[in-house]
Amino acid sequence: MLQNMHYFIAIPLSQDIKLWLSDIQNNLKSDKTLGYKSWTHQDDLHITLKFLGSVSTGTIDKLMEHLEKINTISQFPLTIGGIGTFGNPNQPRVLWSGVSDSNSINSLYDAVEGICVALGFKEEKRPYRPHVTLAKKWSGQCIDIDSFQDDTFLEMKNFIVKHIVVYQIHPSDSPKYKVVKQIDLNRGE
Repeated sequence: MLQNMHYFIAIPLSQDIKLWLSDIQNNLKSDKTLGYKSWTHQDDLHITLKFLGSVSTGTIDKLMEHLEKINTISQFPLTIGGIGTFGNPNQPRVLWSGVSDSNSINSLYDAVEGICVALGFKEEKRPYRPHVTLAKKWSGQCIDIDSFQDDTFLEMKNFIVKHIVVYQIHPSDSPKYKVVKQIDLNRGE
């Protein structure tokens, strides 16, 4: 029996933002007190909008068709930078770079969530916290994450969100995520 593939919907990052975040990762990796088992591959860096999990081919095709409605949302600027964590601050399970909170990203998230829920996907109950995961699966000793808040990690970068993508997950590959559908946002012309 064929197993369903796993998918998620995300905002892809521009190549220059990926390179910049990869440099930050390399600086962080050089500090041996940051014991993460998994550092996100440069090509896999993104901002998740909705994790879908295991989805049948028929359902993902229908979802991608409905996501075309997103093209009424206009492109918008976004700011990325700084670092933060999820989980115990002394042994954080996720290390991330922040994303500026804006009405535009929240509207995009709401539109994606609405389409997914209408098609039977589980509604997300937690508040949306946009971020770019840099590393996960803590395995080190206790740390003081505030010690990593120097100028190197406080820099901010801007980019324009021009489209969203549906990624298919290939856990044994590197990079792990393959774009299966790109939906362009409205250029406002």
